[in-house]
Amino acid sequence: MNEYELAIVGGGPAGLSAGIYAGRRALKTAIFETAMPGGSMNWTTYMDNYPGFVHSMGMEISAKMKEHAESAGATIINEEVMTIEKKGDSFLLKTATGNEYAAKAVILATGAEHRKLGAKGEDVFEGRGVSYCTTCDAPLFRGKNVAIIGGGNTAITEALLLADLAANVYIVHRKAAFEAEEVLVKRLEAAKNVKKIYNSVVLEITGDKFVKQIKIINTATKQQTALDVGGVFVAIGTVPASALAASVGADVNDAGHIKTDARKATTCAGVFAAGDVTDGPLQQVVTAAADGAIAAVSAHGYLKAKQ
Repeated sequence: MNEYELAIVGGGPAGLSAGIYAGRRALKTAIFETAMPGGSMNWTTYMDNYPGFVHSMGMEISAKMKEHAESAGATIINEEVMTIEKKGDSFLLKTATGNEYAAKAVILATGAEHRKLGAKGEDVFEGRGVSYCTTCDAPLFRGKNVAIIGGGNTAITEALLLADLAANVYIVHRKAAFEAEEVLVKRLEAAKNVKKIYNSVVLEITGDKFVKQIKIINTATKQQTALDVGGVFVAIGTVPASALAASVGADVNDAGHIKTDARKATTCAGVFAAGDVTDGPLQQVVTAAADGAIAAVSAHGYLKAKQ
């Protein structure tokens, strides 16, 4: 069995940052990541709010973080951790491949998953016109009418990307005003082929082999409208991926975020959590990276205290 001092579950900005700080403290560290290290940064076209990177591609920042973590000594393991079990003063991690790993401390940096609309037809047309990744799928809809659902930074950023490719972009938001940064909203105002629809939610997504239309309702007037679109991009936030917390007995709040103290320690001794899986006031790459650093330093202190 492979043994580590610290196991980090999740290779997004929180996990990679934790790997850097753990490595610099000479902890034998493994980072478990099933997809590309960097997490959702890889699907972000451009990032304008991460210090030192002006209008840089998310994939570029991901690659640099991965390189930094590995150069600090962390080992990246491309396996999905299915369960974590406390065994005395250590933890046993079992992966989907059947491998087992032991660690003296764990950092949960599992991030969050895309929130679904819950509209009729959404699941039926997922992958057939319904998408949760504009960076991945936008080129497939060149010259077509598309809808993007949401009103935060992610939705506005993705609407701007789509505006360069699609014929028309309908941005449907459930509130009366966008909740994004003003600089993004101003850019959206300048896009001539973006049509803004407020106070509205999606009732149904219809089509044949692929999406053909969405039906929306104005929550104020109750008026229903049909929009002919070939694609629907959902950007309405995320749900914390905190299922592993239950396997070690770490508490979560009503929204599913892992509870931590200021040191990023959970209610289970030896388990720490960082990034979007925790209940922070701001979910950004910069705050996730900071969380990861705090969690790693705290894990190091925990391990040293037990020696």
